Formats: sequence, structure tokens, C-alpha cells
Amino acid sequence: MVSHNKHDGSFSDKGFPPSSWIFKEERLHTLADIRPKLQALGEDMRLWRFHSTDIFCARWAIGEALHNAIYHGHQEDPSKTAQLNYLISSDYILAEIIDEGPGFDPRRIPNPFAKGQVGQPAKRGLFFMRLFMSWVRFGDRGNRVTLCKLRTR
Repeated sequence: MVSHNKHDGSFSDKGFPPSSWIFKEERLHTLADIRPKLQALGEDMRLWRFHSTDIFCARWAIGEALHNAIYHGHQEDPSKTAQLNYLISSDYILAEIIDEGPGFDPRRIPNPFAKGQVGQPAKRGLFFMRLFMSWVRFGDRGNRVTLCKLRTR
């Protein structure tokens, strides 16, 4: 099934949320694995008292990245593993999604609202990931994405 590890920056299990940060590592194999992981992430963000808009944006963007990893990167092959790592602090959530797929060049994905693209199917996920998060970075191969959402003050 899926493995789950939790580490927190306080090096103590006595209080939650911890004084500095929490880090989790998750493994996913199918599209059905995404929803429970996003629910847990949302709960973690609520414990840190993130605004509901921040939680929505982070869950949507991270969910889209996970969907892309499993659907496009793995072609829904359940023998492959998508990795979700995330760190939550009082100021931000930082998430990394890594898949075993061949990768892609995100620069080749057009803006879905640019002239000539409106009305074209799909290709909106990356646009909204970038819109909803503070920043999004892709690894050289295109099979690793790092997303950051700064807390709304």
C-alpha cells in the first residue's frame, strides 16, 4: 500500500503543531490514492491555522501535480510510485512531487488563454498550478515539480 513517515522540527511528540515545522513523505500508486493524501495535507494546514483560501489553492495545485504524475507520467501504471514530500511551517507549505515517468518540458505547454489556445482541450493544469501557488519549479527532466504557497497574512 502506501508508506507514511512524519517528522517534525521540534524533535518532540509533545505538542502539535510543532514549534517550527512538520515534514511528511507519502507514496502513491493510483489516482484513488490522491484524495486521502490531499485530505491529510488539508488537515495539517488547518492545524497550522492556514486560511481556507491557502488550503484550497495548495490542495488544488498539489492534487493537479499528483494527477499529472500518475496519469501522464506513469500512464496509470500502479507498479510505479509517485512520491509526495511536503513541509509545513508557520509561513509556508513547500511540496515536491516526483514520478518515475519520462518527464516533459513545461516550457512547451502553452498558456491556455493565449491567442489561438482558447477553446483547446486540457493544458490548463499547469496554468492554474502557477496561479494558485506562490511559485512552481520543475526539475531538469520534468518529472519533479516543487511548489510553494506562502501563508496569506
